[in-house]
Amino acid sequence: MSTNTIKGMPSAHPHRVRTFFAGLCGTLALSLVTLSILVVWANRTLTDTTTYVKTVAPLTAQPAIQSFVADRVSDALLQDTQPQDVAQTLLPNAPAGTSDEQLKTQEAAIVATTVKQIVSTKQFADLWQATNQSVHRQLLSQLNANAATISLDFSPAIQGVILQLGGTQLAPVANKMQLKPDAGKLTIKSSAIAKVHKAYKIFQVGTWLLVLLTVLLAGAAVWLSVHHLKTLRRMLVGTGILALLLALELQLPSVIKLSGKDPAAQNAALAIVHVLFHNLQLASLIIGVVCIVAAAGSKLYERYGRHATPVK
Repeated sequence: MSTNTIKGMPSAHPHRVRTFFAGLCGTLALSLVTLSILVVWANRTLTDTTTYVKTVAPLTAQPAIQSFVADRVSDALLQDTQPQDVAQTLLPNAPAGTSDEQLKTQEAAIVATTVKQIVSTKQFADLWQATNQSVHRQLLSQLNANAATISLDFSPAIQGVILQLGGTQLAPVANKMQLKPDAGKLTIKSSAIAKVHKAYKIFQVGTWLLVLLTVLLAGAAVWLSVHHLKTLRRMLVGTGILALLLALELQLPSVIKLSGKDPAAQNAALAIVHVLFHNLQLASLIIGVVCIVAAAGSKLYERYGRHATPVK
């Protein structure tokens, strides 16, 4: 007889195996429910126009968006004009012999300051929302076509800023600004956007299958469970880890890939994707932390609370 087995008592090994698989089934069931809710919620941000526009509205205060607009306006001013010609209006006191590159830098700074003033106005906020109505239609079309990349055109907002320059110190040169056809486009290859939409399509097609699988896994967890509190704890830990991994993935820079080396476009794209998935990331983080803390709390209760001697 084994020294680890008491005569007449069953081995604890089968219980450990059952508890492990009970926790695994329970984790999968709880994770399916959690991820389904998060996917439906996140996909609504992508596919519902009102929600999308409301989500991206605060981006007008983001330096990344302001710099992107200012960069495109500067390009529109300087692409077909000589820095010396523009300097006669914007930099009349520039020292003689100032190089074209130095003039461009100073002129771009003036444009950036003026654009920042414009994008902080109510007029631009309205223009930004109107532009994003059109941008959202482009996003939906490309999502439904399973496009590998997402191309969003913010040219109307930039063109609107150029028109508003007529009431600023840049008025004398505003009519010389010509926006290139693709100047306002951002081409984003985001695994986050693709994954959420694909997951939502799977959920739509296989809703009943997912529900059935969740019920079966939950039933298996209850049937296999020997130590219910330990099973629950393993479910919470497993779900918490998956939720934290999702939050981490949404934070990684590798989630967004851009062709070219345009810092202004890259930062603007990062700002747009991050604001779209901020709530999903925050929810995943909260769920992960709550699950881990609850699991740790149950362990502490099992070890200390259950056997605590009541005070007389």
